[in-house]
Amino acid sequence: MDSLKKTQASGLLWGLMALMMFALAGCSGLGDAKSALSAGDKDKAFEIAQGFLKDGNPEVRIEAAQVVGMTGGERAAKALYPLLDDEEPTVGAAAGAAIGDTGFIPAGLVLTQKTPKARGETFEGIATGFGKLGSEAMRPLVVAFDATKVEGDWKAYRAMMLQIGPSVATAITESFKRSTAQENQEKFKILVELRSPKVARFLIDQIGDEEVAVMIVKGLVELGSIAVDPAVDKLKEYQGDETKIVQKALLCDALGDIKSKKAIPILEQMAKEPSDRVRAAADHALTKVRGF
Repeated sequence: MDSLKKTQASGLLWGLMALMMFALAGCSGLGDAKSALSAGDKDKAFEIAQGFLKDGNPEVRIEAAQVVGMTGGERAAKALYPLLDDEEPTVGAAAGAAIGDTGFIPAGLVLTQKTPKARGETFEGIATGFGKLGSEAMRPLVVAFDATKVEGDWKAYRAMMLQIGPSVATAITESFKRSTAQENQEKFKILVELRSPKVARFLIDQIGDEEVAVMIVKGLVELGSIAVDPAVDKLKEYQGDETKIVQKALLCDALGDIKSKKAIPILEQMAKEPSDRVRAAADHALTKVRGF
């Protein structure tokens, strides 16, 4: 009996030692990949690190994903895609963030496709990836939001845009031209829920576009007090610029509807502008703000 216990203990010990050696081998290999990356040899770093993306240890897969992401480009992004479905959410999260590090803009389509089924940390990692890739990579997400008829998918895309945060505003405002009034209304709700001055600034930067100007004014009004300081700052920037008549008039309209008294000084200045249109918009806005 004692002999059997000794044999079992010995087997367990050897098993633990084998696991430790396996893990150390992984760390050593990834160390070589990191060294190659530091030396500027991205090809070598990629070749080494990609071999560990299927490692049995989640921590090794996470570290490998990070290294692969830093090698950049299409091949890195494609190597990371399968990890978005990893059974370990922490690995999926690392893959999503690492895809953002690749700088491969078309990866936005894959991140969009993975969004409806992503959960927890993986969902957050995908949002991080979108954020790193930028607004161009977010366009497929907004298109999918506009096009889907599946309620669950629609909610997932909506939640993803909120998870991404204010940086999604550019992709949303760019989509106004190709969307119906109802679709734009839903996206305005997302912008308002983000509750960020950054969103207001993104909208204001687009206000000179006649195709979306009316909707942007509406969006600024829905943002309310959050939009006041960015609108006032922009009017100060435009003051005396006769090439910005439309923008100034629309910003006066928005501030009038928001009815913040903080806007009175700049509206009084706008009421002295050379343009009849700007003066009229400023006077009308002042009446709304003051209440008389």
